Amino acid sequence: MGQRHSGKKQVPSVPDESCASSDPAPVARPGVSVDQNDADVPWATVNRLASKTPFSTLDVLRLFHKFHAKAQQSEDPDALHENQLRDLLQEAGFDIEQDAFIEGLFQHFDKDKSGKLSFLEFVLGLSILAHGSIRDKIALSFEVYDRHNDGFITKPEMVNILKLLDHQATDTAKREGAQPKLSPEERDAEIDSFVNQVFEKYDREHNGKLFFHEYMRALMNHPALVNVDFLARRTPESPDDTKS
Repeated sequence: MGQRHSGKKQVPSVPDESCASSDPAPVARPGVSVDQNDADVPWATVNRLASKTPFSTLDVLRLFHKFHAKAQQSEDPDALHENQLRDLLQEAGFDIEQDAFIEGLFQHFDKDKSGKLSFLEFVLGLSILAHGSIRDKIALSFEVYDRHNDGFITKPEMVNILKLLDHQATDTAKREGAQPKLSPEERDAEIDSFVNQVFEKYDREHNGKLFFHEYMRALMNHPALVNVDFLARRTPESPDDTKS
């Protein structure tokens, strides 16, 4: 069991956005309104993303304008930083409150590990959130836990993420006037016990590591490991539309 079996979706490679500079002036496409504001759109990238992802050309164009507007608020007008990702995801229809989850998503989206997201990386990552299969999204959640990107989840990694999510959810509930039934110490103890049970049952080699296939089995019986809404979510802007 030494090899990692990630089960990840292989996202088709898309040429670098720099190739867009050779694209001719935008031409009206079915279902897409082209105006003067679209003159700066990297049409080669937009068209390739529309062909390589479930998003339509109009979807990608809308995402480009939102990405561009948000990126211009920082020092790098062509890239998105982690603190901007939450806002853009919310505008795209995803209400993700937990900082730990946002951080994990950012790391997953940031394929070149540059510490910032290109438009290409943003759309490819968003396509998994919006249209990915359950297995794709489980693979994404696996990477959120795998903070060190070493192909497996350790007990401390799982404990840390679950506690961060729990603490942030509790803080949100308190702001809304709800009072938790358990103290922070009691909740932390429950999480420790839960993680110990998961590893005792699904860590078949008893080496303190969960590989993807083991995580998959654990998740089937313990859906609390990941937000079910995250697995089922589809962005309102991206219904089962027909390609433009």
